[in-house]
Amino acid sequence: MKRTFITSILALSLIGQSMAEAIVPITTDGVIIINLECQKIDYSIIHQGIHRTPPQIPNVYLEASSSTVYFENPCYECTLELVVPGTNTVVYSYNIPDGDDTVQLPSYLSGMYELHIHRGNYCFWGMIELS
Repeated sequence: MKRTFITSILALSLIGQSMAEAIVPITTDGVIIINLECQKIDYSIIHQGIHRTPPQIPNVYLEASSSTVYFENPCYECTLELVVPGTNTVVYSYNIPDGDDTVQLPSYLSGMYELHIHRGNYCFWGMIELS
C-alpha cells in the first residue's frame, strides 16, 4: 500500500512535464554528469536466449567549456545524436568508432538538446545544454 501511494505521488508530480524535462544533469567540478534513461527502440524484435540483466546504461560526462562528451567506458558501435527537445529533429549525428571514449561536439551548437545514444535495440537519452 505504501509503495503504491509513493508511486502515485511520483507519477502525479511528473504530469505536465515531458520525460526529458524530468531528467536534470548534475554538475561536479566543471564536468556535467549526464543522467541517462534507457528505452527499447523496437519491442517487436525478439532476441533468443534468456536475458536476465537490463542493458547497462553508459556513464556520460560533458565538459561544457570545450563541448566535449566523455564516456567512462568506450561506447562500441554506438551512434550519438543531438535532438531538438519535443521533436524528432536531429541536429547532429556521429557514429562513435570502436575504442573512442570522447566526442567533440561542433562549436556552432548551443542551447538545450536531448542526447541520444543508440546501441543495438536500445536508446539511452538525457538532456544536455551547450553554450
